[in-house]
Amino acid sequence: MLFFFCVVIISCKEELPPEGPYEPFNFIQPDTLIVFALPGENIDLEIDLLTEDDILSLHAEYQVDDTGSFNPFIDLNFPEAENQETYTGVFGVPNTVTTGQYIRCHFYLTHMDTPVYTKVLRVNIQ
Repeated sequence: MLFFFCVVIISCKEELPPEGPYEPFNFIQPDTLIVFALPGENIDLEIDLLTEDDILSLHAEYQVDDTGSFNPFIDLNFPEAENQETYTGVFGVPNTVTTGQYIRCHFYLTHMDTPVYTKVLRVNIQ
């Protein structure tokens, strides 16, 4: 009888989502949010995206030395709404930057219930 009771409890166990808050951006490549690069160099990007609701889009823009001028480099709408996506691409460091400057790449993720998640990647110019 005890065996039957345990089987019933185990088979009725509800699947629960992962504990804790979701981290919307998981940078696989680069594996840190501060990188060093030369002018004209390409930085490979691989980003896992995860939210509790369906992801609609990923946008990114960069700014050199907080000058106030933003330049878009990713504008991607996902055709099928899912809560997990992976972005793979390249950020090309502009040839116009010089040693000692830095670039901030701002990533924006939108999904169904929350307007925007953001993450910043800093590129220090060597």
